[in-house]
Amino acid sequence: MELIVIGENRLKIMLTGEDMAHYDLTEPDSAEESTHSVTPHTRKVLRHIFADANSQIGFDTEGERLFVQLYTSKGGGCEIFVTKLGDAGEAKLLKEVMGKEKISNARDRLVWLRIERLDDLTALCRRLKLRGFHKGSTLYISPSNERVWYLSLYISEEQDGAMLFPFLTEYGEEINGDTVLYLGEYGKILCSSKAVETMASI
Repeated sequence: MELIVIGENRLKIMLTGEDMAHYDLTEPDSAEESTHSVTPHTRKVLRHIFADANSQIGFDTEGERLFVQLYTSKGGGCEIFVTKLGDAGEAKLLKEVMGKEKISNARDRLVWLRIERLDDLTALCRRLKLRGFHKGSTLYISPSNERVWYLSLYISEEQDGAMLFPFLTEYGEEINGDTVLYLGEYGKILCSSKAVETMASI
């Protein structure tokens, strides 16, 4: 198990496949489950992992309200991001961690798009604005030399489960949690809030 302290209230835990077997931690069935679904068994395992982390580096989570993100990685391991919410309040700290100016409700889905052309990015943002998009959105640029943009959006679902704005993938490719983690660590953020409104005006 490798531990990286990101800040006073945030820790990154990297587990190998052997570590996961040791802790009896199974892989989530999907990226959505990895960030939104926690079983009683997983809670027990996470408490064990956090206790071991505390004994190794003094990152104490006892009695704290936590925001936990778990993502599977190549080779059968996983990465866990742990954020202590503390007195700042859940919405305020989630805004800081996720880069959103507005926290979505339970019916909203967070979508990340990889967009290769600036014209496609601005066209999508104009179309979203015309269709009444008003929720949180952020924009990153690739940390590599390639000119690629990454747009995150909170998208509501209609009562029948169909996603609003089904045209998103006409402009870009939906990406998974591994890429999102990479962007969070290495990407350059261009708009931390209201990215759709900002790019629609270009």
